[in-house]
Amino acid sequence: MKRSSSVGLVLISLATIVLCGLLVLFKFKPNLAPVLVDAYSPPKLVTPALTVDLGLIPMEEHVGTNLSISNHGGKLLAIKKVSSSCGCTVAKLKTSTLKAGASTTINIDMDTRLKLGPIEKTIDIDSNDPVNPRVSIKLVAQVHPTEKQKTHDGMLKVSDRLALFKGTCKTCHVDKGVGKTGQELFIADCGMCHGVDAKGGVSPGLLGLDYSKPATLAYVRGMIANGSPSNPAMAPFSQKLHGGPLSEDQIDSLVNFLQYQASVAKEKPHE
Repeated sequence: MKRSSSVGLVLISLATIVLCGLLVLFKFKPNLAPVLVDAYSPPKLVTPALTVDLGLIPMEEHVGTNLSISNHGGKLLAIKKVSSSCGCTVAKLKTSTLKAGASTTINIDMDTRLKLGPIEKTIDIDSNDPVNPRVSIKLVAQVHPTEKQKTHDGMLKVSDRLALFKGTCKTCHVDKGVGKTGQELFIADCGMCHGVDAKGGVSPGLLGLDYSKPATLAYVRGMIANGSPSNPAMAPFSQKLHGGPLSEDQIDSLVNFLQYQASVAKEKPHE
């Protein structure tokens, strides 16, 4: 009987050693289930969600949030780069290396100046995860004006109508379009909101207007040059009139491009 018990204990001990060699049990945290990880598996980057809804956020503010990432692989996870789709959203990583089972946080700061309505930003995480070397997390939100932005005539007042063309925001709204005209300029400066084909994105599509009418051409040109009086997200792009990033010739080239795109869309409505 004693011998049988001894053999049983030896077998249990051996099984425990083998199990510890293959699997590592980590990180008991509040509200999180323990993670069982193969100690010999490659690094694996895991996020709680690929879409994060920030809900209603105020206009003209810096809105912060944190994104959690973990290593569910057995080998060291190295974060090579964390980048955002727009300069108005800054992502800072607390630590760039994660041991097996470890977690860290990406701190997000979103500048909502001249933002209004639905917005969508993407945070890309590049790592040495061999299966998913890039993981993209989408941030969505609805930006609403606060009482201090509202005026008696229904318009919105902002601190700086040219904020999109300054600081980190200029990397998207100025730098990409330098020296470009027509379609290239539209994709660089306008595509992020209106879609690269002008059919719409987080902002309305622009091809439903009747560009055969001079009044329409004048309206569109004025909107690009002077911005929208009711929606500060459409900033004034005219360098001559407002100090924006575009010359008069560049603005004309955008109007011409939209006129051409609208004619193509009219000829091929089902594509």
